[in-house]
Amino acid sequence: MPCSALTVGSSRTDLRSAGSATALAIGRVPYAAGAGSAVLGTLQHALAAVVAPLVGLGGDHDAVAMAVGMALLSAMALASLALTRWRSRDLVTA
Repeated sequence: MPCSALTVGSSRTDLRSAGSATALAIGRVPYAAGAGSAVLGTLQHALAAVVAPLVGLGGDHDAVAMAVGMALLSAMALASLALTRWRSRDLVTA
């Protein structure tokens, strides 16, 4: 039960924030919106191409591999957020 709760909670959050996060990222470079969109799309597809087979190696009998993958990717997203916030704070004070 905990794995399914994690999966449902994470996917609901992702659906609400995916469009907004992309719009905010593109909004930071309006003069290069097309290139920014291409980079974001390429990164999303490349990450999916790497992660999907790794999760598939976990088997198809339970959702543990998917839950572990989602937890690791969520941790990577939080680390990325922390690094970008830290970096943007340094740019503002400089």
